[in-house]
Amino acid sequence: MRMKSVVLLNSYSMRRAFDLWHAGRSQAHHVWGFAALASAGDLEIRFDDAEAPGSLLDSLLRRLPLPRTVQLQLGYLFRYRSADAVYAATYSVARLLGLARAVGLFRPKVIALAHFPLRPGLVDRLALRGIDRLLFLSHATERAVLHRFPAARGRAEYLGWAADLRFYAAAHQQRSQRPATAPGRLRIVAAGKDNRDYETFVRGLAGVPGPLQVDLFCARDCAPSSTDPRVTVQGTALVSKPLPIQELLLHYACADVMVIPMLPVDRVAGLTSLIDALALGMPVLCTRNAGLDFDIEAIGCGFWVDPADPAAWTLAIGRLPRER
Repeated sequence: MRMKSVVLLNSYSMRRAFDLWHAGRSQAHHVWGFAALASAGDLEIRFDDAEAPGSLLDSLLRRLPLPRTVQLQLGYLFRYRSADAVYAATYSVARLLGLARAVGLFRPKVIALAHFPLRPGLVDRLALRGIDRLLFLSHATERAVLHRFPAARGRAEYLGWAADLRFYAAAHQQRSQRPATAPGRLRIVAAGKDNRDYETFVRGLAGVPGPLQVDLFCARDCAPSSTDPRVTVQGTALVSKPLPIQELLLHYACADVMVIPMLPVDRVAGLTSLIDALALGMPVLCTRNAGLDFDIEAIGCGFWVDPADPAAWTLAIGRLPRER
């Protein structure tokens, strides 16, 4: 009997993501459940490599004046037409597949994970007809999508996201054994590039007196313009994350608090960093975002900060204790 095949897709390489997890260099939750599926033995699991040179068809598609997500999906339509199911870890690489399946041009079942609300319109209404299972990372996104597209309700399910705690065990222990901070000193760390608002954060720092050590790891397109000698910005020559997670964990383990400054966006944002902080037991200051499903103040691990408000950052940092 032929084993059923399932393919994991994304806008970046899932082959690389799986290999990094398998080598112990990344977290299982970045493989979207396929770490467990790959060891089940009753499915043929395939990981798409969106970064590979690909076939002649892929080379031709890259020359077309189309968005990259569309180029990827055109390749998927041919490459995975004989699979039993494809799982897109972001809906943005499932839209065209859903359209093709809805009109009978793509046989595999399509599962897609929605990270953000979808705009009302004919394209997504048709695409969702071809999505066999629609998953959500946040209840806010789930409510917004199903309000606009109620026909998808019977195929929708909340998924959520949680940390691979085993991956963080060594860093968690290192953090618990870190040397005491000098009296009155506060060490702050932040990392990430998507939807970040470091400019507002560093403006808020200007109103915070006393010794601070602030390390920001970000890409050049979101790097703040800061002359504060207490702030070190790394990664401004890069367009992606400047450090792998293993190196970031060393900085996290030495810091007193993680900050997650974000732009006011109507979608899940900052969740990766927040999961890192929770897994390490770090206090956190985070821009208020309806796309995050837990209340950091209610569970006692940090404070919310209103978006685009430097004074709110000044107040939040001032609420933090300066000694352990």
